Amino acid sequence: MIITEYKQVGMTCGELIKKYEGLRLKAYKDSVGIPTIGYGNTSYVLVPSIAKRFKRNKVQLGDTITLAEAEALLSANIDQIALKLTQALKRPNPSANQLAALISFGYNLGIAGLLNSSLFKLYNVNTPVLETAKQFDKYVYARGERLKGLVNRRADEK
Repeated sequence: MIITEYKQVGMTCGELIKKYEGLRLKAYKDSVGIPTIGYGNTSYVLVPSIAKRFKRNKVQLGDTITLAEAEALLSANIDQIALKLTQALKRPNPSANQLAALISFGYNLGIAGLLNSSLFKLYNVNTPVLETAKQFDKYVYARGERLKGLVNRRADEK
């Protein structure tokens, strides 16, 4: 059902995520100072082979990964978000684009951020899509600072 639709949008949400996360094979500090790697990952927990190689779950500065590992982290995170999203989703018949936007949003905010967001809560109770989409504009700040990258990302998700 919904998970089948997600598989059809996997490339779409993956491409959207890649566009805004970018790819870095060496760990760096993100816009709020968190060690990040690959396509915006802060943890290896969903890919045990990478966690095992580093002997920890959290990304640390100095870490390097391969392109294949970055793709594995991206895929595992998208799958995890899609699973949690479909478990929480009550709105009937979401479109492929709506699922892609929600997955991208969840990838950026984290699944808890997605599920607790005003955007998801409104979407989930069948608020008209155009009204719900306005909520994306609230999520363009990092540590109180409005970031142009987030403004652009939310516009695409919207």
